[in-house]
Amino acid sequence: MMKALVQVIMLTTGSMAQFGSYSTDDKFNVSPEFALHLVNDCKAAKYATKKDQQLAEASDPEVKAKADQDAADKAAAEAKAKADQDAADKAAAEAKAKKSSNK
Repeated sequence: MMKALVQVIMLTTGSMAQFGSYSTDDKFNVSPEFALHLVNDCKAAKYATKKDQQLAEASDPEVKAKADQDAADKAAAEAKAKADQDAADKAAAEAKAKKSSNK
């Protein structure tokens, strides 16, 4: 089975053994790992689409681990915000009940 390829758009001119000479805006279909290298290390390309970026980053264990951690942090923050709101709602309801019982 063939590995999925990622399309990158070159930001510079130059040459590579795999492709020969290239110019700005040339497009290449490369492995996700090579796309990461061209974009992050060389700063010589950008991803053609958001999907290409996601595919490339999913192949990098460090990027995947950070994305997983970010998702877990977001879920924890949302759960804490909901718990805080529930506690505030409960306290407000109790205060209202106490105030109406004192009348």
